Amino acid sequence: MNKSNPIIFVLVFILISIAWFTQNNSYISKYYDEGHDNLESLIELFYYMNSSASGFSSIQNYSLTFLIPFLLILQQFYKEQTVSKVVRLKNRSKVYLTEVKYILKATIVLSMMHTIINLTGSFLFFNAELVLDSGLVEYSVLNTIGIAFFYFFVGLIYCIVQHFIRSQSISMVITLLLIGGLFYVSKIVIPNHWTPLKELTILMRLLEGETEVLEVGWIYLKQIIFIIIFYLLGSISSGRKEFISES
Repeated sequence: MNKSNPIIFVLVFILISIAWFTQNNSYISKYYDEGHDNLESLIELFYYMNSSASGFSSIQNYSLTFLIPFLLILQQFYKEQTVSKVVRLKNRSKVYLTEVKYILKATIVLSMMHTIINLTGSFLFFNAELVLDSGLVEYSVLNTIGIAFFYFFVGLIYCIVQHFIRSQSISMVITLLLIGGLFYVSKIVIPNHWTPLKELTILMRLLEGETEVLEVGWIYLKQIIFIIIFYLLGSISSGRKEFISES
């Protein structure tokens, strides 16, 4: 089995941190130049910083920018299974669950990185008391759960693809194309129709007051339904992989 490379995790953390500062540098300058020293003004600033269109917590970032780091992290956890281990009867039921554990670990790491960087940057550059009063911390916790569900869903897609392709690099490219394609279809072809990506706006909705905290549970439910569907598909494709390995 391959061992995780800690350099990858550090590199991903640095890249996401750079992305945060790059995307929010203009808002930081605006804060100091225009004196956004009241709660209402800061909440409005946070709204634009985390908007679904172009903010750090945007659908585009989740679907494209942060997708590669997530898959890189996932590959660090995704231990290669030998053919002998896959085909042994006593291990068949455990192989897929092991893969799901890797997805869960990668999901937790990426979603926590995103939130920690976003909150740390906010406390470093803005008035800490106002940041606390804005609800950003509480809203970010709820958003972390939402993006974790999303990346778990992405991880299951990667897992299913690998059951057929059996190549981590090719599976990674296909997953990128599928999620990236879904983003562009959602944005250009069916902008007024629902897709799983539409649920990646929890933080923005809460800051805007468009969604109440209790309503976030409905968003989670829809995400969980998708996860269950793809978990079952992954279980079926995992069994197919075992059949192919035996034949």
